[in-house]
Amino acid sequence: MHTFGLDPEFMLVSRGQLKSAIGVLPKKIKAKHFEGNYFYYDNVLAEIAVKPAYSKENTIYNVEKALKGLVKIIHPIKFDLCAADNYPKKELNSFDARLAGCNPEWNVYTLQCILPPKDIISETSFRTAGGHIHLGSKSLQEPDMVFKAVRMLDLFVGIPSILLDRDPTSKKRRKIYGQAGSHRITKYGLEYRCLGNFWLSSPEHVGFIYDLCCFILEFIEGSGYEKFWYTNELLLEKENPSEAYACYGYDVAALIKCINCCDIFVAKKFMNFLSHYLPKCLLINFEELMEREKTDPYCSWHL
Repeated sequence: MHTFGLDPEFMLVSRGQLKSAIGVLPKKIKAKHFEGNYFYYDNVLAEIAVKPAYSKENTIYNVEKALKGLVKIIHPIKFDLCAADNYPKKELNSFDARLAGCNPEWNVYTLQCILPPKDIISETSFRTAGGHIHLGSKSLQEPDMVFKAVRMLDLFVGIPSILLDRDPTSKKRRKIYGQAGSHRITKYGLEYRCLGNFWLSSPEHVGFIYDLCCFILEFIEGSGYEKFWYTNELLLEKENPSEAYACYGYDVAALIKCINCCDIFVAKKFMNFLSHYLPKCLLINFEELMEREKTDPYCSWHL
């Protein structure tokens, strides 16, 4: 059994203009609490720590309650599922609006730390919003299992997301956040930081991402990971332990470039490859979501 949580970020809009969440929501240490969810600002973005769930139905329910709570708290301001944009200068006057407060994250391929883009945050008006996934289980408390999960998340979630994400600003976000392999190790498991917030657009999108994560964990536990990757235990103690991991099942360099550049053409090629491993029900679900136009979360969640 595993837990599924998320901490999506949103841009706020008032009268057609981007508005800072500072002053609309409290700081994280004083977050508003509503039905197990926490609401606060992160830099100029609105963020929700959504209550973790143990099932798809529970996950969708928790997201729905979280979004309805956000709408109620920020009214008459609205939220927007946008991955990247430039804010008006007047919305960046406070100290917190220039503060890159994120903890460091890690790249699963290089095993190197990724530091927050402090210069961009402090010196420009450019901001990005993510839709990070939090997975928890007993097995995910082992670092090696986390590495396996993040690599498979890139393959089975990161690649489909390139095709499902209809936000043209996602490419800009990936220049500083959400690149392939981005993750944090947590006390309960991992935080996968690749995705933007597009998948919060409907219950069907949330359910699909949940199902993909369940598939990945089962795939790893069933030794599916070993179909693609090999670990040389002797190299783990070397100066550069990333050399201990070798991918022979697919072109990992092409995957990294595909995710980082939001390359739709290469993503389609990878989906042909993934069709040999994904269950038929997930492939059908993917095709159904692909046929949809860009979804308005206010309509799909009845907000």
